[in-house]
Amino acid sequence: SANYHDLKRRFGCRQPNITTRQQLSKTTRTDIYRTRGLKRGTMRNIIAIMKKELSTYFTTPIAYVCFTGFSIISAYFFLQILAHYQLQIQMYGHSPESLEQMNFNDMVIGPVIYNVLVIFLFFIPFMTMRLFAEEKRNRTFEFLLTTPITPFQLLIGKYLSSIVLVGIMTFITL
Repeated sequence: SANYHDLKRRFGCRQPNITTRQQLSKTTRTDIYRTRGLKRGTMRNIIAIMKKELSTYFTTPIAYVCFTGFSIISAYFFLQILAHYQLQIQMYGHSPESLEQMNFNDMVIGPVIYNVLVIFLFFIPFMTMRLFAEEKRNRTFEFLLTTPITPFQLLIGKYLSSIVLVGIMTFITL
């Protein structure tokens, strides 16, 4: 059983008023979670925001433009690196020692992954910049802040929607 100091260390200063050991034993974990803001429906709110953002992405052309641009640029880099690999195989392929050193993973897959990571540096901000800017432009940001969701839930819901979008974009290029 946890004592007063363990609860204080674990949950910080937002714990319920506990003064005696009898009150400590009566305090349940749900009471402590409730004082920290972890209420029922937290995940429901986060998933609702995530679904709203994903539907916004897929009802506007921004997701499709990003997917197409990312796929075309990734395919271009892959084909260029593959052509360079084929050229090296033709030039140095006659000796078995050089063929052992020409590993497909090291010479093609590795550089393609590095190039895709650099492409991500440009596409991810392009897709995520609009998350809060769109709310402010449509003047729905104040409405969102007055709903019974916390700013943390809003942030996590929007973050998860962008993670799902990046996952779909990565899956398309496989």
